[in-house]
Amino acid sequence: MSLRHALLLLPLALLLWLGGMSFAPLVQPPGALGPYLNGTFTAVMPGEGGSWDIEEVFPDHGFQGPVRLLPFPFPEEGLVILGKRGRAWLADPVTQESREILNISDRILNGWEGGSLGIAFHPEFARGTREVFVYYRWKENPADYTEEGYQRLSRFQWDDTNDRIDAASEEIMIQQYDRKSWHAGGGMFFGPQGYLHLSIGDEGFVEEDDLVHTNQRLDRGLFGGLLRIDVDNDPGRSHPIRRQPQPPVPVPEGAPATFSRGYMIPNDNPWLSESGDHLEEFVVLGARSPHSVDYDAASNTIWIADVGADRYEEVNRVSYGDNLQWPYIEGVDTTWTFDVPDSIIGREKPPYLAYPRDVGASVMGGSVYRGEVFPSLFGHYVFADWVTNSIMAIPATGSDPEIRTLIGNITNLPHDLPASAKISGVYPQADGEILITVMGPRREPGPGKIYRLVKRNPVADPPLRLSETGAFTDLVSLNPATGVIPYRTNAQLYSDGARKQRWLAVPNDGVPDSPAEQIEFSENGEWTFPEGSVLIKHFEMPVSAANPGLTIRLETRFFVMAAGGVGYGLTYRWNDEGTEAFLINSAEERTFDFFDESGQVAGTQTWSFPSRVQCLTCHTANAGFVLGVNTHQLNGTLEYPTIGQPMNQLEYLEDAGILRGAFGAVTDLPRAYALDDPAASLDVRVRSYLDANCAGCHRPDGLAHVNMDLRFSVTDPEDLRIFGEPTKSHSSSYDLNIVEPGDHRRSELWLRDASEMTNQMPPLGRSRRDEAWVVALAEWIDRMHVPSEVPNDYVLYPNPTTDRIVVCFPQESLPPYRFVLHDATGRPLLRTATDESEFFSLDLTPYPRGPLFLTIIDSEGTKSVERLVKQ
Repeated sequence: MSLRHALLLLPLALLLWLGGMSFAPLVQPPGALGPYLNGTFTAVMPGEGGSWDIEEVFPDHGFQGPVRLLPFPFPEEGLVILGKRGRAWLADPVTQESREILNISDRILNGWEGGSLGIAFHPEFARGTREVFVYYRWKENPADYTEEGYQRLSRFQWDDTNDRIDAASEEIMIQQYDRKSWHAGGGMFFGPQGYLHLSIGDEGFVEEDDLVHTNQRLDRGLFGGLLRIDVDNDPGRSHPIRRQPQPPVPVPEGAPATFSRGYMIPNDNPWLSESGDHLEEFVVLGARSPHSVDYDAASNTIWIADVGADRYEEVNRVSYGDNLQWPYIEGVDTTWTFDVPDSIIGREKPPYLAYPRDVGASVMGGSVYRGEVFPSLFGHYVFADWVTNSIMAIPATGSDPEIRTLIGNITNLPHDLPASAKISGVYPQADGEILITVMGPRREPGPGKIYRLVKRNPVADPPLRLSETGAFTDLVSLNPATGVIPYRTNAQLYSDGARKQRWLAVPNDGVPDSPAEQIEFSENGEWTFPEGSVLIKHFEMPVSAANPGLTIRLETRFFVMAAGGVGYGLTYRWNDEGTEAFLINSAEERTFDFFDESGQVAGTQTWSFPSRVQCLTCHTANAGFVLGVNTHQLNGTLEYPTIGQPMNQLEYLEDAGILRGAFGAVTDLPRAYALDDPAASLDVRVRSYLDANCAGCHRPDGLAHVNMDLRFSVTDPEDLRIFGEPTKSHSSSYDLNIVEPGDHRRSELWLRDASEMTNQMPPLGRSRRDEAWVVALAEWIDRMHVPSEVPNDYVLYPNPTTDRIVVCFPQESLPPYRFVLHDATGRPLLRTATDESEFFSLDLTPYPRGPLFLTIIDSEGTKSVERLVKQ
């Protein structure tokens, strides 16, 4: 309770007596502090990442689910925008006029990655061949939604009378049965010879054993590659179709046919078959989900942006006859979910760029920029990522290209974006502009928008040295400057066990209750910080089991609330001596030793320093930018040096004139608790941890397709949306639920949090598992419900793996457990044991890739042999 609240409860006579006395208030205003830490930081993000922005091209128009954009064959009439629900528009950015030119929504199967996905105008359209080609997902009754459907490529005629595409003129050219509405592809272009190119994916999330039906073969369906066909049927350079595509598996009785017709095969396609033994349409093979394809005429190069599974996103520069190696290689690593074919079709071609999941998770191409508006981007392939909503560029020539992140996340910009906004494509134009299509929810796309990329002069970096920022009066003691206030959180964000100190720097002219310089209080929502506020977090890592006080200084981060209500982050990395920290721009790493009780080196650890862009991966506009500074996290006491005694942080901030907004007794306000705090129930402690570590992303409109809401304010278990909910991530097992009440071993939430692999959660900010958390989470899940049948088998997770695997023990077995690891020949590679009763982690780093076998012997001598795969 604050001093002002306490005074309200005193008897009137005592108040009158106190009124005659003179005494200083317990909490003084923090002292004058200018915005941006007295001008140390700037109102926009410094460096290139803060110099790029977007602006609407058609501010008064919305386009339902825009997924493709291309110039109309008569460029003076504007742009063609294809929407995901079977509609297309012709829109003029000069006159701001827009009209519908296609509507085939009555035949579109729209779910997930389905819908209308590609459009191309005949290269002779302007000279009289008024044909338009559309690629979409079809079903006889689209309203009866199930995953099964058909991929269709169709030819339509332009209706000159009504000045639009004639929906009734459809001529189906390719129709093939496809069990899943994923990985449909849809990139289309006409090459310099006038042949139509179309990318198609590998059918989607079918069982791993079914990958053999749709990948690395030419004798089944038109899946997993780039097709090249002659839509003009010129017998002088092409020949008739010799082989019909086949469905990947037998189709349901009475289902429509799979077929191809209405085009010919170019005589110079790479895989011809006069006998008709295999399909001849392919010019590139081995693609997984090639959403975007582009032809760069200046270099005569085809670019394919291929969405990865759970490890890498790929940008490929391809030639005819290339094999992109999916599914036996993803990015640069072997997958082991599919054996390398005995005979490789074509030339194996590694990706030009393979970026991991800490950069993005769904690549959206993309074209090579040849314009003059942005000279620094000339000769760069410009692309985006659907998951991170980032816009990036790489040099189109050379090797080992370095990514330039132009915009880290468009949703962090101060614009009125569509709900659940996602970038669906990037389109450099002939006039030098770069246009971006942004759509809303994928399955039921709402009004999307078209933006153009804009650039302003970059802002200079803040001081290079931490000592020059003015945040601290002394770097040895980290004594904060005047006006900089310490705070702590009740539930910690886990960062590999690092210890943290935190401070607030809110602009303050020294006058209490200045409305423009106060944080706006909210009991359950996010607090609103005034422009120019700066939050500081310092990290140190304990490195000695014998001396817990021995730490090394790692980094000091600043998060700045800038102009327009947006934020940005900066990192200062400490030198090895711990005497000074220096500003970094890109992500970096540091490896150090830690020591056991005897002072011997017990191992090494790698610490990852985030780039400025990575800071905004978690600190998003959707989460209010500032994480961990809210009512339930600060509703606890802190020892304040300025008053010499502990005080509730909410009351302190209110009495100091920093927090605006009335609240009653702090005991009536929500409060989070640390995982090891016995004052709270297990449920409250687990929800506090989930809020601190997961809810930045897992909240409404946080992630595409994932509906979890793990905020602390969510008290109804059903509203968490995790119990009995199937997993939807590429990195998850599709036969599991997010949480299986009563069985943590079959709960994807626990498995992902217990992992130390590429599928781990959280994906950033940790390299080691939080052992206390996985134990508490398992207990929380198992307390919910006792299954009628208790599973009595071992679970190995993740499997396949790369260098570490978790073995979950049956609930009816007892430790100790002994392990023998064998290779495929039966040769023992490892013998070890454990007294753990829940799970045990095996390090497979020293052992070769491929199939391995683990013999597990429990306390009663019962043996179990489990097969695992090391990638």
